[in-house]
Amino acid sequence: MVRGLPLDKIVPAGTTFTSEKREAFIINYIGTNATSDGTLKIDDKPVIKIKSLVAPHRLRDTNLLGPLQLGDFYIVVPPETKYLWDAPSGTVLRIIGTKLLFDPGESLGEPYMTRYRAQFNEGLTYLEASYSHGADTAWPAGEERQVLYLKPAVIERYVFNSVLMAEVANVSGGVAEGDWGILIYVDGQPLDFIHHSGEKKGIELLSAPRPPTDTTEEIPFSLAQYPIEIPGDHDISFRVVNNSGASKSPPTGQSITATITVLAQYFRKAI
Repeated sequence: MVRGLPLDKIVPAGTTFTSEKREAFIINYIGTNATSDGTLKIDDKPVIKIKSLVAPHRLRDTNLLGPLQLGDFYIVVPPETKYLWDAPSGTVLRIIGTKLLFDPGESLGEPYMTRYRAQFNEGLTYLEASYSHGADTAWPAGEERQVLYLKPAVIERYVFNSVLMAEVANVSGGVAEGDWGILIYVDGQPLDFIHHSGEKKGIELLSAPRPPTDTTEEIPFSLAQYPIEIPGDHDISFRVVNNSGASKSPPTGQSITATITVLAQYFRKAI
């Protein structure tokens, strides 16, 4: 009879491990302390790419996202299967979920084998990009600039229905409430296209902390209630607009820089 036990393990970077003949891992949450990208590989194939900004391994006041909940995109490590945290030396991956133990003659059944085969083409990912406005260059009032752009390949599809984070750095006097907004365009068309006189455009930037903390905004901004699906050969653009009503300048020798990070579901047709 298959038995389940709590799974909460730390996997060090750079070492390939192999699950035992009578065990399997069902990973429901994942997190890391790596500040740059690391990839979990199973059978030498990449399954998910994360870093601590989007999936910290501990829930702390400096990043209130905590380990990333995988939901329907849970990760399966079957018996006698290699797995590797391919990431910077000294970093770790925390995996949380269920460890399955099998009696002699038992095997991993459904729905886990179906999910195992799908996890190399369907899962969670994140996208991130920055826009630099130029050294000693003022950002005029009302001006918007593209920060993150994506046009999936024909065999790909993205669904943006999770956390959206943004920040604007190197602004003289700092960033105040209402100064900056986030705009989303699909196929060149703005999703929010009706504005009354004096309205602040887009999503308030300070409501989408990067990341949520005790000293910024504890609640992350999410697109969960308003998912945006981008099939292959279509495009999405995340932009930042100066809503302050005045030109914004950087300190001498610096450049105002906007950064956007967004989580998404990723689908690719199996070849």
